[in-house]
Amino acid sequence: SWVFNFVDKSVYWSDQMYEIFGVDKSINLQSPHLTSLLFNDYAPVIDNAYKELATSRKPYDFTLQTKTPLGYVKWVRIVGFPLVVNDEVTGSSGIVHDVTVFKESEERIRANERNYRLLFEQASDAIMITDFKGNFLDVNSAMCSMLGYTRDELLQTTIANTIDPEQLKINPIRFDKLMIGEQLFNERRMIRKNKTGVFVEANVKMFGEGKIMAIARDITSRREIEQEKEKTRYALNERIKELTTLYKVSQILQTESKP
Repeated sequence: SWVFNFVDKSVYWSDQMYEIFGVDKSINLQSPHLTSLLFNDYAPVIDNAYKELATSRKPYDFTLQTKTPLGYVKWVRIVGFPLVVNDEVTGSSGIVHDVTVFKESEERIRANERNYRLLFEQASDAIMITDFKGNFLDVNSAMCSMLGYTRDELLQTTIANTIDPEQLKINPIRFDKLMIGEQLFNERRMIRKNKTGVFVEANVKMFGEGKIMAIARDITSRREIEQEKEKTRYALNERIKELTTLYKVSQILQTESKP
């Protein structure tokens, strides 16, 4: 805690103030350079807040960076209130909180979010996040490119609206299994914005509380190759049947004992 008297310019600091700012009790608290010493580039913010508090009785609440004489960088939250006597502002008082740990945690969270978003957007596979009703909560660029929708368009619809309805009747989305933590692998025929189909191989699982993440890979080319191979196999099988029949007929014709 701290108190600043506007009349005699006296300043009171609690022991914790000295600890937070890393200064010795011999420091001159009445020095006009104290604010600059403690806050460097943030000093004008504090000075302006003091002036508004003195003239307009406006309290302030700032979170600023400070650097101790030993070079430690800290984040502090400073709260100041006017002291009023006989309807006149005679000083100010307030509290300083060392919020370095919280601020650093926030920065780590932001860094993790940035890394997550970077990986999310750079993934070559389509990634989508939905709730347990199938509403899209987030999609990456690969998902938009695969289906031909913008991100905003997808966020206004549901996963069911992007899947072949006939397939959905046969193989509905098993939200019940996902809700109990099961991880599902399946193939789906999804429908692009232009109404053409795209086959995907999807890995789906619960992602955090109340969310589902699905990673889908376009396997249309692979399916087309497999279908072409299947057609070829069928044609070869039919050809083998024909040849086998012709061979057996020829064998019968070569047997003189049979009419």
